[in-house]
Amino acid sequence: MSVLSTHALTVCLMSASAQNHVPADIVASILYVEGGQPGTISKNTNGSEDLGVMQINNRAWLNVVSKGLFNGDKEKAYDKIVNDPCLNIKIGTWILALNLRKENGNIWRAVGRYHSANPVLAGNYVKKVKRIHDKYFYN
Repeated sequence: MSVLSTHALTVCLMSASAQNHVPADIVASILYVEGGQPGTISKNTNGSEDLGVMQINNRAWLNVVSKGLFNGDKEKAYDKIVNDPCLNIKIGTWILALNLRKENGNIWRAVGRYHSANPVLAGNYVKKVKRIHDKYFYN
């Protein structure tokens, strides 16, 4: 990834974080843990797919995104989620913000919910994100 594209993604992340009132350092940590790249499609054992840089789950979010941003065009929404990293970051940050409201402002519970509603899977994910967060933001 070029410096310019890295800079552009940083601007996207900062903008999305500010717009959704979530900490940019947490979003950056999730982005790191998810490890997706533009164009990434990760198949899950349950048949769903995680898409793009923030690994947005198609089963959970494709309908919502296609209706909200693409007039119900699921094919276009899918393509954009997979291939437009800035849009993917905006959607992922919006999902985190929704979870933050559901979790009454508890950021770590929101981070866990970003990954899974299953408490064990969510807890394991939070540990990963905290480890990265502490390494890069509090060393």
